[in-house]
Amino acid sequence: MSEPDARAGDESDELAARLLSAYRLLAGLRVPVEERIRLNLRFVAICTSLKMPGSSRDSCALRLDQLMAEAGQAEANCAERV
Repeated sequence: MSEPDARAGDESDELAARLLSAYRLLAGLRVPVEERIRLNLRFVAICTSLKMPGSSRDSCALRLDQLMAEAGQAEANCAERV
């Protein structure tokens, strides 16, 4: 494996780990059903976009970061209401 291929593999592994982390975060959220559905649909959209030809891993990684931040904020807001 050449060096560029190795870096691409490392980036792919890192993104896969982040996707798994987001999946687990979403699975454990304590938010209203509507919010859970909305966040999970965004997660599925991110995963689907990664499979499209010409997709940008950087763009997907940014969208994933935003989703995870929003999920954390949604859970915090829900906890404040209780």
